[in-house]
Amino acid sequence: MTRHSAHAVSASVISGGAAMSIFPTEGRVRLSEATYPYGTATVTVPRPASEADLERLNPRSGGVRLVLDVRESVGDPVRVSEITADHGGSMAALTAAFAGRVADVTAAYFTPWNTETVHGSAARLNLALVARQVDHLAATVQLTAYTDEATAVMYRLLSTTPETSGSLSVRDTVNFALRKIGAALLPGPVDAPIAEPAAIIWQPGVSAWDYMRGVAEAAGLVVRCDPRRRWTLTRRDETRPETVVLDRATRVVEHVDVDTVQTADAVVVRYDWTDPDTGDRRTRFDIASSGETARVVKRIDRSTPYPGPGAARYWLQRLIGRGRSFDVDQVTDYAMRPGAAFTAAFPATPTQLGRIEAVEWDLAAATMTITTTGVADAADGAIDLYPPGVMINDLVGMIADQHPTLEEQ
Repeated sequence: MTRHSAHAVSASVISGGAAMSIFPTEGRVRLSEATYPYGTATVTVPRPASEADLERLNPRSGGVRLVLDVRESVGDPVRVSEITADHGGSMAALTAAFAGRVADVTAAYFTPWNTETVHGSAARLNLALVARQVDHLAATVQLTAYTDEATAVMYRLLSTTPETSGSLSVRDTVNFALRKIGAALLPGPVDAPIAEPAAIIWQPGVSAWDYMRGVAEAAGLVVRCDPRRRWTLTRRDETRPETVVLDRATRVVEHVDVDTVQTADAVVVRYDWTDPDTGDRRTRFDIASSGETARVVKRIDRSTPYPGPGAARYWLQRLIGRGRSFDVDQVTDYAMRPGAAFTAAFPATPTQLGRIEAVEWDLAAATMTITTTGVADAADGAIDLYPPGVMINDLVGMIADQHPTLEEQ
């Protein structure tokens, strides 16, 4: 039987508290843990007939939202008439063949929806509209929207004097900034101290994003807003609990490079700021390296007070895994998220292990591109390669029996 998947996209724009349905003819959505904003979407829709409706798609109105609902339904294209035809066209004969058990008919003719490799998926994205492009001759409108990091970037402290969170806690300081845009972190245990009191001074004209990102990255933490407008504070090395098997690829491209924009094995972060007490310019450096020597060193400049050591290590963790990566195209799965571990068997390469860094969905083609990071060849017998649900305690014998050379290492 031929498996099929049906994809549906519905969308609306919310402006002034009222929703207007729109009908995308094409679009792309990208989620990436390597960039901000975390989520971006670009959709093309027919130009509204009325000037008033076109104005509702104007991001300069303020607070305009793009809401996307995407869904993949999975099953086999089998009609009831085809099933009865297999049994002489008689419903009575069909009933007799399966002893009246509907579950047996389902098992015989349809692919289960909730197996490890075949399932439906859905996602809802609530994004801030940031750009509109009207092609008046083609009668189309292209809309660009971001997750709410965009709101934090646009908000800048409007004051004649600096403000401060009053706390040397990263979580408290981030929440102080988020309150300015009517948001707050989801509750959670992740937090860290801020080493330098000057780091919590918010200077006029500085964006909420730059203010809170600086104190978070120095502690190895990530501030992020997901497509459902939920703000989180997580550790940089935190991985989602699931492991994804990339086994439905239609295109696989491997990248290996030492481009200093994409990768590094050492990082220097330079802080340059004006001391609020003395008025003097101050400079501090934070460094991190993967070894005693470094081939590719990346420098990052920050025009903010030194918050303490940690930002260089944070950036090294982001960059060191990018020297080798894969772009993998396959049928869209709207449940796929950056941060998940993956395993994959590609032609002419050992089994690969790594982390999903970004997912991009082509809404019209119903395909997605997965970008990986931290890719490595799997060792024979690696626990990552055992079937889902198999734990290390399930293995028979000693660990050395699974890896005979382990004791020699």
